[in-house]
Amino acid sequence: MKILVVTSTFPRWSGDTDPTFVYELSSRLVDRDAEVHVLAPHTKGALRSEIVDDLNVHRFRYFFSPWETLAYGTGILDKLRANPLNYFLIPFFLVGMTIAVYRLLQREQFSVVHAHWLIPQGFACAVALLCTRDAPPLVCTSHGGDLFGLRGKLPTEIKKWVLKRARRVTVVSNYMREFLREHVATNCDPDVQPMGVDLQARFKPNADVVRNSNE
Repeated sequence: MKILVVTSTFPRWSGDTDPTFVYELSSRLVDRDAEVHVLAPHTKGALRSEIVDDLNVHRFRYFFSPWETLAYGTGILDKLRANPLNYFLIPFFLVGMTIAVYRLLQREQFSVVHAHWLIPQGFACAVALLCTRDAPPLVCTSHGGDLFGLRGKLPTEIKKWVLKRARRVTVVSNYMREFLREHVATNCDPDVQPMGVDLQARFKPNADVVRNSNE
C-alpha cells in the first residue's frame, strides 16, 4: 500500500520540538510495510524533500522563505489570532498545498490519501482529487482545532463539502464525534481513533502513579 499523508504538523528537522503525532502514526504505517509519503509546509531551515526514517517527506513552498511562517510553532489558528496580517498568507498556503498534492497524485499511484484536519488539508486534498483521473479514496482526520476553532457559515459549509468527499472520517475523541454530527454534518458517522501517547521516551509516568496503579 502506498499512502499520501497531508499535514501541517511534522518535524521540520532532527530534534524538532513540534508535536510528532503525525510522524509517529506515519512511522507505524511503514512498520506495517506501507510506503508512506508525507506532504507538509516548507519553512525556513527545512529541506524541500528528504527521507526521514523511511518516510518520503515533501515540503511545499507557498511564499518567500522568510515569510513561510503560517504553520508550526503555536499552530495556524493561534498565529491568525496573534497577527491578522497572517490571513494574507492563507490563499497562497491553500494554492501551494493543492498544487503540491495534485503533482504528487500525478507522479505516484497512491492507494489512499490521508488528510489531517478537514481545513485546510482536507479541502486542498478534495480539490486536487477532483482534478485527478482514477483518484484514490480520501480519508480525513479532525484533531479538534478545525472542528471547534473554525465556526461560521462558510467554514461549516466547507467542512460539509469535504466530509461528503471523504471515504472515511476519523476524530480523536467521542466528544468530537458527537459535536461533528450535531453541529456540522448529521449524516456523517466518523470513527473514533485516539492518537497514541509515547510513554517511553516523551511522557514518562510518575513512579508513584505507576506504583499506586499496580497495587
